[in-house]
Amino acid sequence: MIRFFLTMLIASSALHATTTTFSSCSAGTTTISPCPGGLLFPGGIIGPDYGAIAGAEASDNSSILGLGALGGLPTIPSGYVMSAGAVAAAYSSGPNPELSAIAHADASNVFYSAGPSRLGFIQFDVALSHLHGGGSDVGITDGTHLYGYDAEFCGFEGCQRTAIVPFDLGSAFQISTSAGVEENLEPTSDPCCGGSAHGYDDALIVFRLLESDGTTPVPFSITPEPASWGLLLLGMAAGACFACRKRLSGYPLTTQIASKAISARHAECGQCG
Repeated sequence: MIRFFLTMLIASSALHATTTTFSSCSAGTTTISPCPGGLLFPGGIIGPDYGAIAGAEASDNSSILGLGALGGLPTIPSGYVMSAGAVAAAYSSGPNPELSAIAHADASNVFYSAGPSRLGFIQFDVALSHLHGGGSDVGITDGTHLYGYDAEFCGFEGCQRTAIVPFDLGSAFQISTSAGVEENLEPTSDPCCGGSAHGYDDALIVFRLLESDGTTPVPFSITPEPASWGLLLLGMAAGACFACRKRLSGYPLTTQIASKAISARHAECGQCG
């Protein structure tokens, strides 16, 4: 029975989007994680003459405030939006311990497009920003076609990519965004001067699906179509049968009583195969 419920839990989680964020701030032997605050107002460890701050945010269905400002604002009408952003800074104006600030954010979604299997298009607008290190990227795949964009290959501070490319329709596809940055300062006892290191990275995508004519929008959703639900329910039924069969081993009575009990349990389980 435990395996059955685990199967249901895993199958259920696979049908939903995921967002993850991580941030860590360190000053000498002191570390806090996650750091307080967010992308626009990061927090962390603040000393008398130094600080280490970080923030991370991600969304699987909207734009984090401020994202895309450096790489350009996507303009696809009625498009689906996903985004991730990270900011980190370590600074000092005098003596300071070793400082470290780390932030990372991811957003990923599995979608299901409507209709039979066919070739169409995906139209997307990708905006990537990166300031002073770190990195951000966007990944798009339908299992056959793979499109990836990395801020490492952008120009100074960021870029924007717009395209309409071939895409399989009537099946599952995945979109993901990621951003991360890490900044560090070496310890110093110099009372005069410190230093600073800061970085900001974000990734944003707006997209929609189109039929092969390149103009007709194709609906899609996070919830699977009936055929996908059928496969899920089939797996759940198999798990139920397995759990039921498993219980049959719990009748160590006499041979005659065990035989009757097993026959009764088989009837209860039904035709599990």
